[in-house]
Amino acid sequence: MTGKNKGICHSCRRPGHYLSACPKKQQCPVCGNEFVKWMEVEKKSANIGRLFFCCSSNCGYFKWSDENLNGAYDVGESSGVSAGSPTAKDEIEELSRIFKIFAQIRTTRCRNIGKRHHS
Repeated sequence: MTGKNKGICHSCRRPGHYLSACPKKQQCPVCGNEFVKWMEVEKKSANIGRLFFCCSSNCGYFKWSDENLNGAYDVGESSGVSAGSPTAKDEIEELSRIFKIFAQIRTTRCRNIGKRHHS
């Protein structure tokens, strides 16, 4: 019998890729050296089928998934930088660039509308 953790990404629990290639993988909030795994208890116990988070380097980080609605991190807790994801600064800079482009488009359109009304 194949385990429930086989053939899926140990970061996002989706098929098609593995932890090493996951765009959503996050650094461990305890050690920061490795990534958080999202696993399912397979051992016959009171917790069989229950999902949990742990560190891929076995540093001791552990949280039950159903007790942490924010995912692997508690409110205010951060992973630093998620691998493959832009930082908050990158996202702010990108939004700023987009708003400047929209402002330029609006200014150009307003000028063109003004020219049509005065012609």
